[in-house]
Amino acid sequence: MRARTRAREWTARGVLALVALGLAMAVVEVAGRVRFADTPYVPGPQIRTVQSHMVPDPRVGFLWRPNAEPAQNAVIAWSDAEPFTLSTDSEGFRNTPDAIGRVARGEVPDVVGLGDSFLQVAEEEFYERFMDAGLLYYSLAMHHQGPPHYNRILADHALDLGPGWVLYGISENDYVDAFDFERWEESGLDWFAFHSGSWCGPPSSGSPAVDRLRTALRGTWAVWRALRVGLWPDPPPRVDPRVVRDYVLEARDAATAAGMRFTVLIIPSKASALHRPTEDAARHEALLGLLRESGVEVVDLRSALVAAPGSPSLFYERDSHWNRTGQKIAAERILSAMQHTVGMR
Repeated sequence: MRARTRAREWTARGVLALVALGLAMAVVEVAGRVRFADTPYVPGPQIRTVQSHMVPDPRVGFLWRPNAEPAQNAVIAWSDAEPFTLSTDSEGFRNTPDAIGRVARGEVPDVVGLGDSFLQVAEEEFYERFMDAGLLYYSLAMHHQGPPHYNRILADHALDLGPGWVLYGISENDYVDAFDFERWEESGLDWFAFHSGSWCGPPSSGSPAVDRLRTALRGTWAVWRALRVGLWPDPPPRVDPRVVRDYVLEARDAATAAGMRFTVLIIPSKASALHRPTEDAARHEALLGLLRESGVEVVDLRSALVAAPGSPSLFYERDSHWNRTGQKIAAERILSAMQHTVGMR
């Protein structure tokens, strides 16, 4: 009798413990969803809105929806950056309607820009500043892409345009983006599936079960991720600057073989420009030396932005990109370098 009573007590305690554990997990899940509402594994409204204007691309992962016209009034707003009305060409690259029309009518761009979001957000300012110098600037830049993407865009789109000059922007995040591209290619997934449902989400874990778990229990996963990052942060991917150097040389060789001038733009992050150099800024320094050893033309935008009067005013207050003032200074620095280079069209 006493043994049966003891067994019932232990069974009751076990049930209560399981109920308490379940309630605790439910509290953590709800709290995590509230505290980390826009988890990287479940894209938030802003990301979903931007992504609704993108299309998958088997070569570079994604591009903008082609032939977007201002009359369609697709306004893209991000943080405190200046909103813009989406205007894209037939290939899915963002440019001003005037630039798109001129190229569509057969005008050959004097300068094409390849790069990530820093060059993409600057396409209108660069177009205006280059036009003042008598040059047609055309952007083939795409946000959240890196050197392997740029090389494919160069091969698939830029060479056909036949520009006189290729500007190849390298931002501080391009070292990790190069590593990310190679992992995406190996996965065999489309870009959005590999990046947890969005263009900017974390890469797949490689295990469908784990990917489903972190999506279903996104609140709990977000809490765990925040704790783990605080207590046991993962070391950043060790991307050798020589990897990026090799991509740059590949692009340089393709451009020069087609009779185009080729210049690399070294672009600092907001953190490096306004505070102190990041770890990726050190990779920039190493890359700069490697490119000079290889005879690559380089325009280093770091000094222009860091030394400019009122440097903080060159970037948005919350967004990480340069604003129109910073873009103008960058364009002037590029044009000045081009004017001192023999062979400018």
